[in-house]
Amino acid sequence: MFDLFQAKSMIAGLRGMYSGLLIEIHKILKVKGRVAIIVPRFKTIEGKTVQMGFSELANGSGYRVLNGPILYAYKESKLIREIYVIEKT
Repeated sequence: MFDLFQAKSMIAGLRGMYSGLLIEIHKILKVKGRVAIIVPRFKTIEGKTVQMGFSELANGSGYRVLNGPILYAYKESKLIREIYVIEKT
């Protein structure tokens, strides 16, 4: 597992990557086009979870969230996956 500082640091880096991904998808996706995206949520050794805030990121990038987050994880996993379906507005 990760400590809280490591998890927040990883999420900050990934947030920039996902922001860039949303910009590039926006260029090629038709209006009302949909895409499914999976983003990580980390468990920490302190017993907390650290998440990206993907809904806000998507909404601020010209999308609306249709479904999600749908959570998926193995019982002993360090990582929880958030599954979203977003639509270009």
